[in-house]
Amino acid sequence: MPYNDECVANCILEKAFNEKRSDLTPMKLQKMLFFLNGWGLAITHEPVVEGKFEAWPYGPVIAELYSKTKRFGKKTIDSYFVTEDNVYIVSRTQKQFYDLLDKVWKKYINCSAYQLSEITHEVDSPWWITKKEGHKIIKDDIIKQYFVDLASFKR
Repeated sequence: MPYNDECVANCILEKAFNEKRSDLTPMKLQKMLFFLNGWGLAITHEPVVEGKFEAWPYGPVIAELYSKTKRFGKKTIDSYFVTEDNVYIVSRTQKQFYDLLDKVWKKYINCSAYQLSEITHEVDSPWWITKKEGHKIIKDDIIKQYFVDLASFKR
């Protein structure tokens, strides 16, 4: 079941705030969301986020979410996404989500935003295929197959 984009982003922000990280920029948040969604598609066959990723110059981006973080520019995001003065996250009862988040966090969080962007730009990546085909939206089936192949060492 896909979750609200802002709720998932808040879960990533919560981990960053708890670890007092100073490198979670809008670009890095987008890439972390992309990898989380990709591994979710590969493992559960369901997207993690509701939004669709677009092929932007620096990699996959959920446009609506980006518009809410662009004020930070290249600086660290220092606040949660808030609705009516409430911060929403994915329910703590969603163990599978949090297990996946922990694994993706460990795998990618120590990469810079630019390193993550470079990973998304590799030949035959979902971003690369989408750009090559001249499309804007990165299709979930392309994302899923890429991460399934990663998991089975085909890439």
